[in-house]
Amino acid sequence: MDSLRQNISESPLFWQPADGVENLVNQSRSVLLDIIDDLAPLVSRNTILRPHAPWYTESIHVAKREKRRRERIFMHSGLTVHKQYYKEQCDLYNTMLCDAESLYHRLEIEQADQQDLFSCCKNLTKPSVDPVLPDHSDPDDLATCYTDFFRQKLSDLEDQFVSMPVDAHHDLPSRDTCSSTFSTFHEVSEDEAVLLSGHHPSQHARWILFHLLFSKDP
Repeated sequence: MDSLRQNISESPLFWQPADGVENLVNQSRSVLLDIIDDLAPLVSRNTILRPHAPWYTESIHVAKREKRRRERIFMHSGLTVHKQYYKEQCDLYNTMLCDAESLYHRLEIEQADQQDLFSCCKNLTKPSVDPVLPDHSDPDDLATCYTDFFRQKLSDLEDQFVSMPVDAHHDLPSRDTCSSTFSTFHEVSEDEAVLLSGHHPSQHARWILFHLLFSKDP
């Protein structure tokens, strides 16, 4: 509060106030916004919307944070011991998550009457979850959001791999042979691309595939 009082007392609002009510209001707004931005700048955070999971407890959340902490240690060092350290926490987190979900559904079924039992079985076999999609104005905009997201993901993974120590590359799994090979390539016409995108069962995936086929990098 002392810094706020000092900045206001040293501002033009105090020493050179504008003439007229409208000009004074505009000056006050401008000066106070500048002072607030300087003392308490705006901080933005990204929030990921996920489907509600009632079995996700605080202990599981703590285990997930620990898993991510060990992952960062392994990505920074690349040592085998840190890789094993991270893998143990992954196994623990997955076990806790599966056990908690199984216990939740088991208790829900045991405590349900005949009518609720049919509802529980229906939710388990065919859950009705609304898709969580990024903000978009049209399908083309949504496809662009997805392509930008995955391109950035691939770029980040490439940067992490390049920054890893040389010794860490020996710990990566390798395969000498592969059952699938690409031997023949040919250009795809516009009609073939439209036909290929139309065969995909997901509407959003069709837009993404169509955008990837016809988008050109600047």
